[in-house]
Amino acid sequence: MASPYNPERVDRGSKEKDREDEHSDRSVDEELSITTVKVGYLMKHSRQKDFAKRGTFPDGVTPNGLLFQRLSFEKPLLPQLEDVDIILHKATDEIISVDLRDSTESSNAITYTKGMQELKRYMEQHVECCVIDPLDKIYPVVDRLKIQQILNGLEDLPKGRCCSIRGPNFLKVDDFNDPEMDQRLSAAKLSFPSIVKPQVACGVADAHSMAIVFKSEDFKNLSVPLPAVAQASMDILAAFVM
Repeated sequence: MASPYNPERVDRGSKEKDREDEHSDRSVDEELSITTVKVGYLMKHSRQKDFAKRGTFPDGVTPNGLLFQRLSFEKPLLPQLEDVDIILHKATDEIISVDLRDSTESSNAITYTKGMQELKRYMEQHVECCVIDPLDKIYPVVDRLKIQQILNGLEDLPKGRCCSIRGPNFLKVDDFNDPEMDQRLSAAKLSFPSIVKPQVACGVADAHSMAIVFKSEDFKNLSVPLPAVAQASMDILAAFVM
């Protein structure tokens, strides 16, 4: 036999259900506030569009708890950074000039735009904020000579059962008309053909200028900006086939 209708019981049950729903919603909000990591990303517009085509910075929270927020130097920066946990930047998009005359490995050799300088000060004052990548790690990437020196260090790594790895032989060039070029090339064990590129690897207009030389005489009067780095050229595909 069915139980008689009791308005008080229905009302009480409805209130309990509302409390359960409210508690559930609050639990979800609390969980999101704990697990969500906000990533503020900053790069030039064309690069953002390229990443957007790949779905790299999706709208909303990702399944692994990441929430991406676009940062812009066209708006006040500090309000945008208030609740950002990670700063993902492309600082080389904001380089004005690079001075490699000082041999010290310092980001002071790089002059950034006004907006990037403001972001740099923020990151220095908020060390708790994760930065990808720290600006002091940008300097080696900008200097092709430093890159070559890092690659040379691969030979010192424990090999175990792995194949040995080394960077290509290279030579820093300050004068394409150096009368001792032949001797310097020989001392560096640099064979031909060789690729010649500016020492500044990125961030300036002529960083990607290059030339291929097939003999020492080809160095004379090259238009590649100085200082430059010459390195051995290798047909990678042919090397793997061999």
